[in-house]
Amino acid sequence: MVYKYEWRATKYAIPAQQAGEYIHDLSIKENGITAESLLEHSRDEKALLHSCFEWDNTKAAEKYRLNQARGIINNLVAIQINEKPQAPVRSFVSVTETKHAEKGRFMPIVEAITNDKSRVIVLENATRELQQIREKYATLEELFSVWAAIDRILGDKK
Repeated sequence: MVYKYEWRATKYAIPAQQAGEYIHDLSIKENGITAESLLEHSRDEKALLHSCFEWDNTKAAEKYRLNQARGIINNLVAIQINEKPQAPVRSFVSVTETKHAEKGRFMPIVEAITNDKSRVIVLENATRELQQIREKYATLEELFSVWAAIDRILGDKK
């Protein structure tokens, strides 16, 4: 099967087609690819994907800590306390307009969905994520009814 590869959001110096074919071949060769194995294959300066990684340890450490901070924000859940137990929901949601933003901005979910402007952004982000999930798993027949429901909700904006 032939694939056309593209970068979704972040653009790298390596053409997506080359990167995709390279990772695909590694995956076949190694019976699956992991982040660790891709990193190992990219350490050599002559490796195709070497330039896609930050090799300055000071900068890399700071980026790692920023990812950890995002993880903390993204993993907190809130449980509403009242007479009926509620399912946990994320405490904070991104209200960053992804088209223009360099840095993510998070707000407490309750504030985000009660403010007209941020609510629109949250809904746009949710719509985009639903579309991405739909695209990722579009070929799974077991989920066709889910895709149909998403299409109805989103007005078939795929």
